[in-house]
Amino acid sequence: MIKIEQLALEPIRINGKWGFRNPAGEIAIPPQFDDVWLFSQDRAPAQLNGQWGFIDPSGTWVIAPQYTEVGGFCEGLAAVCVGEKWGYINTEGEMVIEPQFDLAVDFVKGGASVAKDGMAFRINHDGNRLDD
Repeated sequence: MIKIEQLALEPIRINGKWGFRNPAGEIAIPPQFDDVWLFSQDRAPAQLNGQWGFIDPSGTWVIAPQYTEVGGFCEGLAAVCVGEKWGYINTEGEMVIEPQFDLAVDFVKGGASVAKDGMAFRINHDGNRLDD
């Protein structure tokens, strides 16, 4: 569930760096990142020096920048790219589905679409293939 206060934090760019402002227009998280996405499940993807990690609503790194690409958190998991393969981490940064996919997208209604070896299919939260 997305909290109202997280929706209120809006990305801003100042002098080429990204941060967040609150509804009053005040800077809530000072611009310091190369790129950011919106908050979801108390985490926002943030990029620094070419690597992606996740910050909390105070701007503190909760998952250090270490991924080449990421998706946002949905249903407790976020897709992350390690090298050229995608897997999924939980909100604590633990790898719960090992990087093995050529492409991975967000979870929706208990499943996520992935691609591996030229085949597209859906997986569950354990990484097992779903028979949709």
